[in-house]
Amino acid sequence: MSIAGLTIQTLLPTALGPFDQWWDRIAASVHTGYNAIHFCPLQEMGNSRSPYSIRNHKRLEPTVFGEDAQMASENFRDLLARAKKPQSNGGLGLFFIS
Repeated sequence: MSIAGLTIQTLLPTALGPFDQWWDRIAASVHTGYNAIHFCPLQEMGNSRSPYSIRNHKRLEPTVFGEDAQMASENFRDLLARAKKPQSNGGLGLFFIS
């Protein structure tokens, strides 16, 4: 796909709600015509609670992904892998941009 064919939606991790609800929310983006997702930073946020104020670059935000950092990373990788699959294979056919 060429860059001209991308329809990108930016998502704030904290606005998507708990991680276990993300699949349905991301699927809604696909159904409304988006084929690429840009996530604002997903790392643990600092005191300002802005996704751009990162406290720990190696940990996903615990209020979204849960306290178990290893499980959070595995779950997020699984969601990305599943969402990248073509729709005919149970995925969403999405591109991800960071």
